[in-house]
Amino acid sequence: AAQHYRAGRYDRAVQEFFLAQRLSPNSRTVYNIGLCFLRMRRPADAFFFLSEYLALDDDGEGAEARRSFADSSLRTLAPSVARVAVRIEPPREGAVIYVDQREYGSYGTAPRVLALAPGPHRVWVELEGHREASAEVVAVVGEEVALTLAPELIVGTIALTGPPGAAVRAFDPR
Repeated sequence: AAQHYRAGRYDRAVQEFFLAQRLSPNSRTVYNIGLCFLRMRRPADAFFFLSEYLALDDDGEGAEARRSFADSSLRTLAPSVARVAVRIEPPREGAVIYVDQREYGSYGTAPRVLALAPGPHRVWVELEGHREASAEVVAVVGEEVALTLAPELIVGTIALTGPPGAAVRAFDPR
């Protein structure tokens, strides 16, 4: 991947970086994928991967310079991408974001700023123990649309009947 990158073959480099990331996930590989998309002039993809990089831990040598460059690049890219800032209310960890079709895979967890193709999108979040929450949004180049979703907690009642003194035990099968 690094040889392809140095030779300016960014399309080949990004393929190799994706394979490396699949085999051994690493924040620096995510950063390198973002760099490839920058060089390929694919701003939405670069924005996504550099944002992803900044959300990950990187305490290795050169991390401060990588983080600074990623942050600066995001500010530079912002006017050229359509962004949707997804958050959930009330805030909870683990709400997985999807856009348009589940087959595209998840876009990470909320809160998160997504770079999407301009135009209408269906965005939804899934959170264990909650109903799916979704909304339609129109992504506009150069703008950041705020989207707050509120997954509803799934609750119910249960009636138990039995002989007096019967014991009831609950367990979590997970």
